[in-house]
Amino acid sequence: MKASEMFRGARPAPGGIRMRAQSRYEEAYEDALAHVIARRAGIPPIKVGYEKDPEEPAAALPAPLDIDEFRAEGGDEGLRGLERLFRPLGSRAFHQAQYERCRPMLFHGPRERFHHLVSWEDLSDLIYNRNLSQAQLQVVQESDYVPEHLYSYAGRRFGSRSHAPWHGAVDPQRLEAFVRNGASVILNSVHTLHEPIRALINEIESALANYAGVNLYASWRSAPCFANHWDDHDVYILQVRGQKIWRLWGEVRRQPLSRDVEPNEAAPAHPVWTGTLEEGDVLYIPRGWWHSAHVAEENDGRGTIHLTLSPHYLKSAQLFGWLEAKVAGHEGLRRNVPLYADESSLREFILDYRKVIDAALVEAGDGALARDLQRSWQARTPGQFRQEIEPWRGEAWEDLELRICGWEQAEVVTRPGEDVIVLRANGQEFELDARCRSLIEVLLDRGTIRIGEFLETTGGSFARGFASEFAAGLIKEGIAVATTSDEA
Repeated sequence: MKASEMFRGARPAPGGIRMRAQSRYEEAYEDALAHVIARRAGIPPIKVGYEKDPEEPAAALPAPLDIDEFRAEGGDEGLRGLERLFRPLGSRAFHQAQYERCRPMLFHGPRERFHHLVSWEDLSDLIYNRNLSQAQLQVVQESDYVPEHLYSYAGRRFGSRSHAPWHGAVDPQRLEAFVRNGASVILNSVHTLHEPIRALINEIESALANYAGVNLYASWRSAPCFANHWDDHDVYILQVRGQKIWRLWGEVRRQPLSRDVEPNEAAPAHPVWTGTLEEGDVLYIPRGWWHSAHVAEENDGRGTIHLTLSPHYLKSAQLFGWLEAKVAGHEGLRRNVPLYADESSLREFILDYRKVIDAALVEAGDGALARDLQRSWQARTPGQFRQEIEPWRGEAWEDLELRICGWEQAEVVTRPGEDVIVLRANGQEFELDARCRSLIEVLLDRGTIRIGEFLETTGGSFARGFASEFAAGLIKEGIAVATTSDEA
């Protein structure tokens, strides 16, 4: 028996939800479209409130919002992702409460609990030493984006150090002059640049089986970065350094979408809640809630850093993508819609279509939707070049950490009467010889395991050489990755 014979093939998971590449493509398209429209209209590319006609009578003051507050005591050892952020409520209880009545929540925690995510030294390194693109580094003053050339070195000059041709390096004197005059610094998708934040996102994504992103905001002056606005996604504010005053203005249109059938342009006239976020606090702002933030006057000149974390929750409209995959499995419904045939043919087609949709929705309520979402989720796979491009041939092979990609949501399914098992993991379905099931179960049970320990654990059933070749085969097939303990 050869280890290479254990691998029978792979195919994409049939969930039909969203792969990472598709999710990033859709986000990039929507952001680009919004920026183009905003630029042509001469307005900032953000959903800001319009000033009301001064002749209109002043609106009555709204009732103050009694926001739910929670305070976590002690350490958070053993907790991961959202469980850490939502202490003591917990992730499931939080999401259940939001489904029953969507509203803001505030979670207080130890002031040092986010210090490891980013320091002022980290921020300086990210801005000045990474040669970030304009999409990654943005400077905003009073809701306007400052053009890149105003805070960057102006191209190549005689006797100066040359920089990457597509964008200039940041000029510290110019940038800090803007900051002293009230500008804020934004690092978009900072989790792709900074390992501690990337680790937090990996934990959240693996728990939700969905994707998330993080932007960083740094401000020093009391002038707000953006005017009162709303976001088309839920936002979690993590106050990392310093303090910041937040105002919530309520919602006008409940649960608005980025591409909606009605505009959501008129901002409420008065805030319903004002509070100061201290280091270690988490503020949840639901999609569509108008909000603004600024440094307190008494702290003007003292810096503050917060992260905006945005999980990409599946919205009702996106269920159609899942239903589309279900419909594609029926040959009769893959045909063209018989619009130009007789009425009876169209009626028959619609009735068949409805039967399939009704059956799929019943399956969704019975757990099929959640299972398919988990199957189609793709974990962020770490990668790093080593001297040995084939690590199984290197001396440190048994010291590496082995894990199945997306193991947190993976499952093994046995097909009755067949000699194969199906490993559903990381958006793929891998067919494997049934005799290797115990090897896979060890990996799923342990999550991450040192390869040397894996060989010892399975030594009672498989020869050490076979198990080592099987581990190498998992890497070659894209099922697993081998990393150092630091990378893992």
